[in-house]
Amino acid sequence: MKKGKNRIFISSMTRKLINKMRNGALLFIFVPFLIICQNVEARQKNTMPSAVLFLAKHFYPGWEIFQYSNLSNSSQNWSKDVPHPGWVKADFNGDAVNDYAVLLFKKIREDVKVKFVIFLSTATRKTLEPIVIMEEYYDTYLFSNMYLAFIPAGRLVRETMAGPDKKDRKQIILKLPAVEIVYVECSSVLYYWDKAKEKFEEIWTSD
Repeated sequence: MKKGKNRIFISSMTRKLINKMRNGALLFIFVPFLIICQNVEARQKNTMPSAVLFLAKHFYPGWEIFQYSNLSNSSQNWSKDVPHPGWVKADFNGDAVNDYAVLLFKKIREDVKVKFVIFLSTATRKTLEPIVIMEEYYDTYLFSNMYLAFIPAGRLVRETMAGPDKKDRKQIILKLPAVEIVYVECSSVLYYWDKAKEKFEEIWTSD
């Protein structure tokens, strides 16, 4: 590199090295940015359908649908493969019509009231009717470390000791898709439709 009167002259080898460094720096910045954008875009594509948003607001005004922003940082990473932490779409009762499991919440002072609802359809009724599966108060820690997950039909499910004290633990192969409430690094509960009983049953799936 030579210094002139008013300009600095850079050798071709030095110029190539600078260009490589510059391209590498840009690549280092661009690739993570692209991945983040793709993840955000993928999550945005899994937004709640307008019909279900309407039902949630219609039946439960003042309640909010659980979002990624409600999760702690560690739980966001834990649930990175889940399309959306607050709702699951599946034909839970096998009537060839999609149903929606939705996690709703309402902040009340220092606690959070959580309501887990499944909007269920039937072949004879084209409307989605809400079935309240669970409604409880949670502290902010537990609330920020829970999410919904889709469980496909055909999976073998074994009940663990985490649930209510029973002599016989369930072990079933799911005939229909199910939904699971995952409590990060804690117990999880799976809900599936029992055709014979025509209601949802639960299985505690982890300690």
